[in-house]
Amino acid sequence: MGSMSNVDDPGQYAAVGLYSRTSVSIEAPVYARPSSGGNATLVLILGIVGLLGGLGSCCCCLLQFLALCSPVAWFLGHKELKDIRAGRTPASGEGVAKAGMICGIIGTVFIVLYIIGIFIYIAMVGLVAATDTLKHGGVPIPR
Repeated sequence: MGSMSNVDDPGQYAAVGLYSRTSVSIEAPVYARPSSGGNATLVLILGIVGLLGGLGSCCCCLLQFLALCSPVAWFLGHKELKDIRAGRTPASGEGVAKAGMICGIIGTVFIVLYIIGIFIYIAMVGLVAATDTLKHGGVPIPR
């Protein structure tokens, strides 16, 4: 038993620092991961909705109203990236803001192409109507 008491003797390890009678517990503070912050998530949602509206507007013109979210996403995404670079919003939202802004840019391009397509369609219909009218002797003038 004498040899066992040597193992449990706090004085034996106290000089080396391996054994202590007081327990010190150091806990590191736990920080929550910052959210994407600012408007980054809003930009992504608007960009996706605008992109889907721009893609669907060729099938149904009512979806063109959804495509109007694209320029808003482009503007807000640019503003959010500027705020991130200035340090006003967390940098963790940079990827989300870039993705939303890119969707907004693509959706805006679809809007422009859609409007150009409408003008081309109207011009072609007008040209066909004018050509058909000229084939039949011009516009009748009521007397």
